[in-house]
Amino acid sequence: DIKKTLLDLRRGFYASLFVLMATALMSILIFFSPSSLDTETIKAFQDNWIDAILIAFLTFGIYRKSRLASTFMVLYWLLTSVYKIIILGPGTSGFISLLVLYFLVMAAIGTFKFHKYEKNTNPDYKNKSIVIKIIFGFVSILIFGLMIFGLLIETQSFGFNTGEFEDGLSLNYEDRKNLSNEGVIRQTDEIKYFYFFGLRSPFDIGGQILTNDRYILYYVDDNGVDIYEQFYTDMIEIESQFKGNSLSDSEYIIKDINCYEFPIYIPVTNEIEIVAYIDSEIN
Repeated sequence: DIKKTLLDLRRGFYASLFVLMATALMSILIFFSPSSLDTETIKAFQDNWIDAILIAFLTFGIYRKSRLASTFMVLYWLLTSVYKIIILGPGTSGFISLLVLYFLVMAAIGTFKFHKYEKNTNPDYKNKSIVIKIIFGFVSILIFGLMIFGLLIETQSFGFNTGEFEDGLSLNYEDRKNLSNEGVIRQTDEIKYFYFFGLRSPFDIGGQILTNDRYILYYVDDNGVDIYEQFYTDMIEIESQFKGNSLSDSEYIIKDINCYEFPIYIPVTNEIEIVAYIDSEIN
């Protein structure tokens, strides 16, 4: 039914327009927030506007009943929804996200149905020239690639921070050697657990290490490595209290042989917040 197909296309266009307006509005709110001079805020503002421009291009493509644009918009929405779930935790992509996804999927299907219908019923129907197809395809792939690249950059080193300590046995020899050379750990230390704020190496930003006799917090800056330690007597247990996300820190409780307990918090966000966290812990 062509009327149903056209309705799906119209709904998909409105859904994409809604995403565009929400993204642009978020950029404006960030820009005019009280912390608008903050470096991270300005970066978020710039990133959101880039997203808005890219979404505008795909929205126009859906309006023009482009099969390629509608397909890329579905993929983009899926990826951003998964990204939010991983970074912000379950429950961040709710009913509205699913509704938008439904309309976008139906619109993508509708573009194929529409072109098939036009080809079969409209004697004046003409396929776009191969040159236009190549140009539009190249631009769409480039835009979608930029979106993917932006998501990967946001997740640091093409991965996701989990907010969880890793078992000391999984620390590879090279990283242990570098940590020892920088004076973060001793060669004789027994590494129980560790967590690196960056994902490329232990010295991207810093990290937290639990040995058999102390807790180590270290941070890498232009002047070298700042190291802070808290000693305890033979750790016997580390207990996870809360798994964090980009809105909340992960929380652990350390228990030693004398039944002494102290909490450890792991920020799972950006470098500026990690520095603030370290400063608050030390001071």
